[in-house]
Amino acid sequence: MRKYFFYSMIFLFLAVTSCKEDDEDQCCDPTNPECANYDPCLGKMETTADFAILQPYAQVGPNAGTFFEDSVTFGATMRFVAKDTAADSYRWILGVDTIYDEIEVTRSTFSLPEGSYPVSLQVTKDPDSLCFPLDDGMDEKTKFFTKINGCDAAIWGEYRGILESNINDSLNIRLLVSSSPNTIQPCNPQSPIGYVFGLNLLGENDTIRLEGNGATNTRYSFHLENNTSDNTGEAVLVIETGLIEISYSLEGETEKFNGIKL
Repeated sequence: MRKYFFYSMIFLFLAVTSCKEDDEDQCCDPTNPECANYDPCLGKMETTADFAILQPYAQVGPNAGTFFEDSVTFGATMRFVAKDTAADSYRWILGVDTIYDEIEVTRSTFSLPEGSYPVSLQVTKDPDSLCFPLDDGMDEKTKFFTKINGCDAAIWGEYRGILESNINDSLNIRLLVSSSPNTIQPCNPQSPIGYVFGLNLLGENDTIRLEGNGATNTRYSFHLENNTSDNTGEAVLVIETGLIEISYSLEGETEKFNGIKL
């Protein structure tokens, strides 16, 4: 890695001192060996078994083809995608299953009990000794995904913040899951069906039932029960900071709430 850093510094020095992009007669293409700023390591990747854990926003409907990187699920068909797509071999280990030579694998988690599950990937490829002199052409990575109950998703809860239409006053907004479609009742962890309500979304002590277009541990896309295109919204939680943004158009009001989880 030190040698790669040394080479990169040389290329950077040559690029800064020898290449002027405003000079039409000068070659300034780092992918062209004849140019002064040529970098033979540009775009190349050291052997890595790193991979992304993805889950769909919804199983059906318009958001079924939208995936987010999230390792916490309450039931979905998960995707595991290798970040190095140019390796010579791939070996995935998911529980008792071993899958070979696939850049991407999928698994349903609906029937899994709650808990944490390992996923391992091993890759090999012919290493680039010039750019990565310490690369032996092999790498292995293990990550975990967690199955939780839908009642325990991080997106549900109470938030304090402000509406863009009234930045001088703060308020509390709640996103709750109910076991009843008509009133707010405790979420039933034994039932696969839950009903989401938004409390005080309009800042008027209102209670609005929100029909889901998609849900993950940290996101919820919704519309009102009448399903008109003018009554939609989305809540996105940054779990590391507890910050949330809820953008929505409800009952003729277009609004955005920015807050933090309490």
